[in-house]
Amino acid sequence: MQSQVVTANRLTDGNVVYLAQDGSWTRAIADAEVADTDVTINTLLQRAADAEANQEIVGVYAIDVSIDGTSVKPTNYKEVIRAKGPTTHTNFGMQALEDPTTAYMNGV
Repeated sequence: MQSQVVTANRLTDGNVVYLAQDGSWTRAIADAEVADTDVTINTLLQRAADAEANQEIVGVYAIDVSIDGTSVKPTNYKEVIRAKGPTTHTNFGMQALEDPTTAYMNGV
């Protein structure tokens, strides 16, 4: 099985998020829990479905990733864009922030 992580969009700010090992949702794909078996991905998808039912996130699905050392990278170009943020000039949007995970707190 291809390694996978679970992704969605957070309802409070619309940001792309990934399901972390501790059950929280993180903006950093590097912090996502990686599933290497069908059982594991199904468990993660069930956790995500529960979060979606609680209206924390929306649009849950699994994506294929590759592991390069300690780096987790999406294998699909669309997911690369989602992981990096919108395709705007790097002086604008979340890419302009030192810590893009705090973008929603800064009004971006």
